[in-house]
Amino acid sequence: IQLQPMTMALAPVGDGATGQFTVTNGSATETVAIEMSMAHRVVDIDGRESNPPADKEFLVYPPQLLLEPGETRNIRVTWLGDPAPQKELPFRFVCEQLPIDLEIKKASIGGSVRLLVRYLNSVYIEPSGVGHDVILDKVSEVKSGEEGTESMMEIILHNRGTAHTILSGISLSLTPMDPGSGTANDAGTIVLHDDKLKGMAFQNILGGHKRKFKLPWPAALPVGPVRARLLLR
Repeated sequence: IQLQPMTMALAPVGDGATGQFTVTNGSATETVAIEMSMAHRVVDIDGRESNPPADKEFLVYPPQLLLEPGETRNIRVTWLGDPAPQKELPFRFVCEQLPIDLEIKKASIGGSVRLLVRYLNSVYIEPSGVGHDVILDKVSEVKSGEEGTESMMEIILHNRGTAHTILSGISLSLTPMDPGSGTANDAGTIVLHDDKLKGMAFQNILGGHKRKFKLPWPAALPVGPVRARLLLR
């Protein structure tokens, strides 16, 4: 099955509080059963996500479908929760194929593996006037590796705003600091762009949340205290 769109924004009230997903059965021969539901999107500082149910805050219609081969259907999603939230509210639209055999098949020798599809698409309830505000909260050295001797850079970002943002087009300016005097060596400044910030670039930070990232310590930067600046385009 294929599900579109990947991300949906709904207003907390009015006509914009209803949106539509489109699901397609791409199989030419198999009828599939699918079930739709809503879940909260809870993300901790390390990026681990949990999804407790949120069905009481939405109307999803229909909640279940049988899709014939090649068939496309629309699913309506309507927000029933707070009509005046003070910040953006993040949720997941869950669409999953059910393990139901809809055809009686002859027994065969050997086993088989059936892969079931499960989508977790993004739904945001967006009141007017929300926006993101990402700052660099902390940069420090941590040790990693089996021997605990590999220097890593731990970066904590804080989205102080009221809406999520994707870390696209970011750069990190790093200047070594003299441990004794505390002065910065501006001549030693390096700038890391998206391609050097793998694991951090293009990540989603929800409004009001912090995210922690660990990157290999740059070879061109002396290990130790640094002055850091986050640059956003």
